Amino acid sequence: RGKRRLRRHYSNFQDQALNESDLDFEELADEDSLKKSLDTKPDEASFSLKSLFKWITADGWKSLNDDTKVMVTNFICGGVAGATAKTFIAPFDRSKLIFQTTSRKFGVSPLMKFMRETVKRNGVRALWRGHSLTLARTFPYAGIQFMAFERYKKLLMKPGDEHLSPGRRFIAGSLAGTTASMSVYPLEVLRSRMAVQDAGKTGGIFFNARLLLQQNGIRGFYMGAKPALVGMLPYAGLAFGTFETLKIVTLQHYEIEQLPHVNRVVYGALSGLLAQTVTYPLDTVRRRMQTEGAHNIGRPVDLLAPVEKRYTGILQTLRLVAREEGFRTGLFKGVSLNWFKGPIALGISFSTYDALKAHFSTPQEK
Repeated sequence: RGKRRLRRHYSNFQDQALNESDLDFEELADEDSLKKSLDTKPDEASFSLKSLFKWITADGWKSLNDDTKVMVTNFICGGVAGATAKTFIAPFDRSKLIFQTTSRKFGVSPLMKFMRETVKRNGVRALWRGHSLTLARTFPYAGIQFMAFERYKKLLMKPGDEHLSPGRRFIAGSLAGTTASMSVYPLEVLRSRMAVQDAGKTGGIFFNARLLLQQNGIRGFYMGAKPALVGMLPYAGLAFGTFETLKIVTLQHYEIEQLPHVNRVVYGALSGLLAQTVTYPLDTVRRRMQTEGAHNIGRPVDLLAPVEKRYTGILQTLRLVAREEGFRTGLFKGVSLNWFKGPIALGISFSTYDALKAHFSTPQEK
């Protein structure tokens, strides 16, 4: 009875609203009349979501000034480049992280054995565990990094100069790296912790985020931030600075406008090899601090249980790892794999970004 009364009241309200409306619904029976009543141009109005999206994005893009368009283009090109590189090396990245954050002895044979056991136990997709979070972090990280680098280059450029000096390129790269790193650092912490966990015993992103928050508070999302910043300054500075220097020298020497694709890959690889080797001990410290307590996580988990802290600072972690596992075999554990995957990743990243930027930029921007 109550439902019938409610429907009757609603019907009466609907009839009243229609009768009091100023719209003539007979005149708006067809789509063209409806478009005119909304004061929209027939060629611009569409009731297709796809067409509406195209119209909004095109109109929005035209309304942007040239400087903003350049920044957006650099962000997208950088994001695509970073995501492409990370996807390619993801299985090696995750496997290296397991060895780097534990006391396991690293070598080619143990590495291949671990990868085979992982596939056998949890399937091929387990090698990409946490990769969705990696991409969620990598796209904005790489996009911000490349976009910020181009921006810092303009800010550091002296009036009348065509290119930055090597020192200023290093500063621009360092600033870009730290800007991007801190922008997405919580995602990096979650990604690292998920990568070292057994896929069959733990939850996903939200489970790990809740656990980290309960056990460590907001500060838990920034574990290892200090060594990350200290390591990022020379890493990004060397990577961007070396690539840009090799690129400019080649363009000037051979008097060409664009760098050949092979050179982009090779210069990116060399830049990555130099930067990662110099800063690798700090990367080990960062990983240890990020993943502390994550290796043995499994359900059920006591969210209120205290987590023992072994790694409390940069120097303390450096001394502890060097004393217990050795300087070369501890602090540089997995560096040989980085010599393989690191140059490949940066080679793909730099070359992809440079190619995309050259394709989408105007002649003045190039």
